[in-house]
Amino acid sequence: MVEDSLLSSKQSSKLIDAVTGLLRIGIRNSMVPQILLKYVGNTRITEAFVTQVGVANDCSNPRKGPYPNRPIKNLRCRAQAGIFLYQFSIYKSANPDCEEWEIFVKAFEEYAYCHKNLSTYDYLNAEECWTLVKQFNNRTPSLSLLNCGSGHWTAIYRGELAQEVCPICARLHAMPPPVNGSQNRSEPLQFPNASGPISLVQCQMDFFRAS
Repeated sequence: MVEDSLLSSKQSSKLIDAVTGLLRIGIRNSMVPQILLKYVGNTRITEAFVTQVGVANDCSNPRKGPYPNRPIKNLRCRAQAGIFLYQFSIYKSANPDCEEWEIFVKAFEEYAYCHKNLSTYDYLNAEECWTLVKQFNNRTPSLSLLNCGSGHWTAIYRGELAQEVCPICARLHAMPPPVNGSQNRSEPLQFPNASGPISLVQCQMDFFRAS
């Protein structure tokens, strides 16, 4: 059986780590084989194998229904897409030899950690984030991550201009003037100097939590 050969191979431990890592962050059993397709090459991972590993490790996720295809036109969802993709791109650049699933799991775990005090409405789940990664990492990507010109990382679709769809700039322009006119509401948001990607992501999240 495929499952037996996989479990007895030299890569079995790494493969099980991959399956359990994806399941633990919320990826359903049936989606795991698609994510690991490039990693395992010609070896076919079945949903049955993923379920077997998940049950054995108390992380099986048998959820059914259509896969997420959430549009990110909404202001807050667009902001969250940019935050996650920025985190993902940082890890990918810093770890060029890592498998994509490892980078994805790590980036999502950090994203979820930063998000622990925010409402679930603003929160993109693991499957939604994987959809973004597919669009972002395609040979002809339909989704890019660009700086809007005011220092905000923005997720944009093909044909859009970053400065026109930046959710933080849009939010700032929509805010009422501050008391005593101490600050011009149209000026771009200035984040404090960040020591790394986490602190910058936290700054962006704090802004949307307060807005």
